[in-house]
Amino acid sequence: MSAIVGIYYLDGRPVDPLDLDRMMNRLAHRGPDGKAVWIKGPVAMGHLMLHTTPESLHEKQPLVSRDGALVLTADARIDNRDELLQVLQVPRSKDRPVTDSDLILAAYEKWGADCTEKLIGDFAFAIWDERARRLFCARDPFVVKPFFYHYVEGKAFYFATEIKALLELAEVPVALNDRDIARHLAVPIYPSGKETAYKDIFALEAAHHALISESGMQQQCYWTMDPHSALRLKSDAEYAEGFRAHFEESVRCRVRSAFPVGSMLSGGLDSSSIASTAATIFAKEGAGRRLHTYSAVYENQSRSDERPYINSVLEKYNVEPHYYYADAVSPLVDREAMLWHEDGIVSGNIHLSWNLYKEASANGVRVIMDGYDGDTVVSHGIGYFSELAYQRRLLKLSLEVKAFAQKVTGQPWRPAVMMWLWQFGFNPALSRLRLLGLWKRLQRLKAPAPSEQPVSEREVDWTLGLNPDFVKQMRPHIAKPSGTLRTEREQHHELLLDAMTGHSCEHLDAFGGAFSVEPRFPFFDRRLVTYCLSLPAEQKIRRGLTRLVLRRAMKGILPDMIQTRIDKSNLEHGLVYAMQTFEQDRFEKMLNKGGDLISNYYDLDVLKEIYQRLDGKKTKRIERYQLFGALYLYNWLEFTQRTSVSDVIAAKSP
Repeated sequence: MSAIVGIYYLDGRPVDPLDLDRMMNRLAHRGPDGKAVWIKGPVAMGHLMLHTTPESLHEKQPLVSRDGALVLTADARIDNRDELLQVLQVPRSKDRPVTDSDLILAAYEKWGADCTEKLIGDFAFAIWDERARRLFCARDPFVVKPFFYHYVEGKAFYFATEIKALLELAEVPVALNDRDIARHLAVPIYPSGKETAYKDIFALEAAHHALISESGMQQQCYWTMDPHSALRLKSDAEYAEGFRAHFEESVRCRVRSAFPVGSMLSGGLDSSSIASTAATIFAKEGAGRRLHTYSAVYENQSRSDERPYINSVLEKYNVEPHYYYADAVSPLVDREAMLWHEDGIVSGNIHLSWNLYKEASANGVRVIMDGYDGDTVVSHGIGYFSELAYQRRLLKLSLEVKAFAQKVTGQPWRPAVMMWLWQFGFNPALSRLRLLGLWKRLQRLKAPAPSEQPVSEREVDWTLGLNPDFVKQMRPHIAKPSGTLRTEREQHHELLLDAMTGHSCEHLDAFGGAFSVEPRFPFFDRRLVTYCLSLPAEQKIRRGLTRLVLRRAMKGILPDMIQTRIDKSNLEHGLVYAMQTFEQDRFEKMLNKGGDLISNYYDLDVLKEIYQRLDGKKTKRIERYQLFGALYLYNWLEFTQRTSVSDVIAAKSP
């Protein structure tokens, strides 16, 4: 993990070195191993170095090409190094290995703007091209590495790894973005990979590159997933072997480090697969490397505690475990520091990552792997039910739904089977009858106008506790259904697109940056994602067992009790307990004295009523979500109002 910043004045005025210096100083926490700048007339780029990979120990940035025509600043880890080294023929030296920044610059020299298609890994970078008089910027497909910018057409383009660096500049407005706030308040607005907490600051989107010149800014998507590409192998064993090969390669790329490596270990399928695979790789290397694992555990809330599963991994492998007792302190104990680093609202259980990264840093760990969103990448395969229904394979559908209800949901299977049969079997057949079709047309004629129609159940949920004026303001932005998704692969593709427009990796990266720890996400590997999306639905779910290909691939690697588990502990119990135990004063302050800050977004009377019933048995999940969401928003608005974000002192950093 490193940090990059830059300024390009399209109107030709020279960069003031003090502006670049202020941006660099704001991100000093991310670069303990080096700081350098490059300035020439209207262009300036800076780099703050954190050594992680063995090659990075020899890296100097900004990197200038041999002829001086190209200048690169990058936060990157390139995984297809061997392939690129062979194709690009980058000169090698006995004293200095080829670095990842060398490969990026050589790829641009050879392929120009098409270079991003050839790069596998996590990256955010900018290249100044003196000959073309343009700035080329790019970001990886799953927005692992952050890249934020502010653009004024015909005048200026500013970029940085963190928003706070951009807020150092007088020309960048500080205006909050209500649409982004709405996203945190469970409002189902249509997703945007560009928007941030500030109206005039944007994120470069997933799998996009941008060309900025005097003639304007052009953005282009350089890689897309193919929802129609289908893999056909001969047996279940071949599919499992293929998954294991891709997964092991992804983990191997992410344990490439000159420092100790850690892995989050929650006891679920995803984190346990990563930790077990990494421990296996280390054992095969025989180099004496030992994996550190980091787990959140609960002493007072057994329903959130996963120690039996965590311990099964620890007993199987020679790793060094570390624990954070999540219900022993408030989730907001480091509220000020978290808000400063996040540049936005801090919510949910993300405080667990904050505290585990803090522990990792104390152990000298600089790389920590995370199983985030493995559910989406592998897929639970539930879309298979729709696929069977649309194909009218009703007997197969009945058997699969029955098995799923019995094994996973624990609910009576007969109502579930009848629901699917009616919705996709009998109802479409009846709809083809003329009399029924005529009846439905008459019903539509009698339907009230849209403005008179009752609010749907889904809308009742997200509007709960919100200010009616804010609800009205957000209604035009509500996400529209994407249309009928008939196959599991189409539904899987849709979920992956949602992941690409999310900002979760950005949040985790900001927290890692606070402690000089680089989060890495083995499931977000372009090759692995492509493989999983291409799988037949039967490799994702069968006879009620979800994520089937992962389970088969990890046989013998995962402990049996994890490989076959179908449940998952609910961390919400631990969160509710900790909030009730440690944050009562803050809830009451918000509800009684902080109304002016959040009243534009929330109905305080509704929140007060929910707070009086705050108990897992007395409140609905959406009620707890909105009450906690109000507190998260209150914390952030109070922080920004009290400190003026651009002037927060660096001492807030841990």
